[in-house]
Amino acid sequence: MTNGPSSEIIEPDRAIECQEKLYVPVMRVIDDAVLAGWSTPEVFAAIEEVIRNRRMSYADDPDPPDAPSEISEVSNLDGATANL
Repeated sequence: MTNGPSSEIIEPDRAIECQEKLYVPVMRVIDDAVLAGWSTPEVFAAIEEVIRNRRMSYADDPDPPDAPSEISEVSNLDGATANL
């Protein structure tokens, strides 16, 4: 995702805009994984697990002072996924 919210939009439009911004990068991740040989159900399960783990980590500590930034965590990924 290269752009944040377009303005001071309010719910539910903000959530819809976020989904729209994430759609293409997420589809690229899924397509890349399938083209690499993973089955679509495997990719969906893996993404769901990554999200579940990230959600639990965020719930435990939404702003850990000693953790690397979210951006640095994905900086070693290729351009298609680094924008997530």
